[in-house]
Amino acid sequence: MESFISFLKEHPLLILPIAGATIAVVIGILGVIDCAFLPDLNGYGTVVGKTYYPAYVDGYINPVMRGGECNPERCGLKIDINSATGSMLVNKELWLEKRIGDEVKVTYQHHRISGYVRISRIDDLSDY
Repeated sequence: MESFISFLKEHPLLILPIAGATIAVVIGILGVIDCAFLPDLNGYGTVVGKTYYPAYVDGYINPVMRGGECNPERCGLKIDINSATGSMLVNKELWLEKRIGDEVKVTYQHHRISGYVRISRIDDLSDY
């Protein structure tokens, strides 16, 4: 151990990559702990926001060679579940149907450390 410490004293710039790698490993472990083996929870939430992203083509379009990437339109709902907010992309019909303040039944996961809410399913209350 003393030889390693003396080596680092002779080459102090090697401490930075070692510290960076150690921090990256710790963050990775915390990330796995945060989202591993989370149960699916069922509950009710309130629509608190709506987002709409129109379709667009990204990149240069050459008349001879059609380049670029086509991105379809996306509609999202932001839902508040027990004072935690999560969002999910939904189909346009559901997006048009729901208004801010509507209550929906959701299936979601609540991360342990970060508090992030991942919504996996939105059910319409009129189906029940």
